[in-house]
Amino acid sequence: MARVGAGIRPLPTLADYGTSARALVLTGLTAAAMAFLEVAGAGPFVRLLFALALAAVLILLVFTEPAAAVVATVVYLILVALMRRLLIPATGGWVSADPLLLVAPLVAVALLIRLFVLERRSLAPDVLSVLVLVVFVITIVEVPNPAGRGIAAGIAGLLFMAVPLLWFFVGRELLTDRLRDGLFALIVVLALAIGAYGVAQTQFGFPSWDSQWVNISQLSSLNVLGDVRAFGTFSSFVEYAFFLGCALAVCVSFVLRGHAIALFAVPPLAAALFLSSHRSALLLSLAAIVVMCALRTRRPALALTITVLALGVGVGGMIAFGSKLSDAGQSSGNALVSHQLGGLGDPLDPNASTLLVHFRLVEDGFKSAVTHPLGEGPAVTNNAAGVNSSPFDQTQATEVDFSNAFVALGAPGGVLYLVVVVLALAGAVRSYFRGREAMLPVVGVLVASFGQWLTGGHYALSPLTWLLIGTVAATAYGAQRGMQRSRST
Repeated sequence: MARVGAGIRPLPTLADYGTSARALVLTGLTAAAMAFLEVAGAGPFVRLLFALALAAVLILLVFTEPAAAVVATVVYLILVALMRRLLIPATGGWVSADPLLLVAPLVAVALLIRLFVLERRSLAPDVLSVLVLVVFVITIVEVPNPAGRGIAAGIAGLLFMAVPLLWFFVGRELLTDRLRDGLFALIVVLALAIGAYGVAQTQFGFPSWDSQWVNISQLSSLNVLGDVRAFGTFSSFVEYAFFLGCALAVCVSFVLRGHAIALFAVPPLAAALFLSSHRSALLLSLAAIVVMCALRTRRPALALTITVLALGVGVGGMIAFGSKLSDAGQSSGNALVSHQLGGLGDPLDPNASTLLVHFRLVEDGFKSAVTHPLGEGPAVTNNAAGVNSSPFDQTQATEVDFSNAFVALGAPGGVLYLVVVVLALAGAVRSYFRGREAMLPVVGVLVASFGQWLTGGHYALSPLTWLLIGTVAATAYGAQRGMQRSRST
């Protein structure tokens, strides 16, 4: 720790996240009303009433304690998939078009109204904000694209491709360094609990509500050699794994910044991430740790050299010890461990790894900009593709957001989105080199979730990522305003 300049300091807290008395009273009344409706057998209306009650509480917070509204909404998004599963017995089944999915978008719109209509703040004062706004507008314009899946599907696709971008503007205006660190600390605590829940899912069996969802969803990707992968409180094992990877990166960044107590959270998060059996999330979290350690040198050229060498050593190690990793996986007796180690041991073997498949999907995404230069609309790369319930409405997701952008938004939108990705990463690193110590975990999260910033179905991870990218705009591309905001906190 001394080598990286870390001292022992307390973790940031959430002590400043106050809530109004009205919000607390309304929350209590809402809970009482929900209990009554449950006993009275409100049936299919429970989800709608529950969503309306939660939206009312969160929107009230927007206009009383906006920072608390942001934090509460992030927590809600982390838990919303579990809430939806818990409501299966009360509502008689699973609902794909769940009103609970509209709560966070309503909160985002309310925050934008407060910030940019009532307070009249500037919507796009810097280059990154302008580009994000242009990508948002292109996504809206693509809804009636005749090459798409229809108007209804296009509108549904906005939930996955446009709504997360709204959180960029919220994060730029509201997430100060102190608030962001407090949010990170909360995320680590939640990740520890969710990781333990995920491990329990695979080691001790799924509870009834999760088992019901597995049976209803019938997702073949959940199964690994007969075992079902953990998904924690999320709706997919992919978001679960990437959330753990981001939390692990945040923990390491806290340690590097001198918060030694965060070191105790590293082993359980790393174990849960490994047992998630998702190689991309594991490798990207390791890459994030390497990048953050390299940045601690405070020398751009040296940091780049260390990153390239470390990643090269990692790849060389997998090649050199690939057979031993594969053998260890096979002898483990655990299908999830075997899947993890087998793919890491021989990433180019199509029988052990899907790496080549993923590369082909990304390549096809870029090629689609040639066959469909104007794109195919915001519904083609996510779950909105099946809104019309047609056998031809199959998703064309490439599993990576920047290639998805070329499929959905065409060549112009895809290129603009790539520029946004590059500017966001470069801006975060630039801010850190300029002395913004609090940007280190932001860099970690952006690297750990790379390629997943705007993929459909990541209900919590995508909004969280764009909140953080908003803070990059405030610090790297709006330097004077960012300095004023940091002084005010």
